[in-house]
Amino acid sequence: MRKRSEHALEQYDQLIEEEADTARTFITSYSGKVQNRKVDRVLLPPFRVIERPDTLSDHASVLFLPSSTILEAHRALMSAESGTPVSYDRLRAWLKESRMSDRVLLLNQQAVSLPADRAAEALQLLDKALQLQPKTAYLYYNKGCVLGTQGRLEEAKEAFAKALSLDDRMAEAYYNRGVVALLDGRTEQAIPDLSRAGELGFYRAYNLIKQAKKTLK
Repeated sequence: MRKRSEHALEQYDQLIEEEADTARTFITSYSGKVQNRKVDRVLLPPFRVIERPDTLSDHASVLFLPSSTILEAHRALMSAESGTPVSYDRLRAWLKESRMSDRVLLLNQQAVSLPADRAAEALQLLDKALQLQPKTAYLYYNKGCVLGTQGRLEEAKEAFAKALSLDDRMAEAYYNRGVVALLDGRTEQAIPDLSRAGELGFYRAYNLIKQAKKTLK
């Protein structure tokens, strides 16, 4: 399982103390043989709490937060993989709303559970969460996902860039920023981001690079 750096975990702890061809949702689970299959130019899902699958790839997108121990006790995790989302009510029963990071996690879960036609509401909830905890990379990443699925590619690019300014090892943000560039016809700009995602263990990015390079010939 790909773990976040100790620096990123310390950062989350400090925050607690401080109190056509538009993008579509990526719904294909990780396959180890990424080099031998087609990878669509689609965004990864946002980070949200999902039920823990019976098997989990070593390279699955899992985010470790202060509440991860609680989630694990309920066989759940914070992930950008496909999966069954935990309902807001269930999650609320597990967490302590007096804890800042838990309040933020609940707002995030509300936001990313909304359908695409309620994107404006989702963005408002994410902005509310950012007011509580402004240096939280996954919230900016999730804003990018919402904006991208609405075809607002330039704004999505900016949101992923902000996420990376807060956590430069978030492979998912590099990947999605690369996908946004591909969707916007900027293939040469996409390749470095996809390459960095691969270097960080997000290996499905390499097959997308291979496909993208064919369009440059």
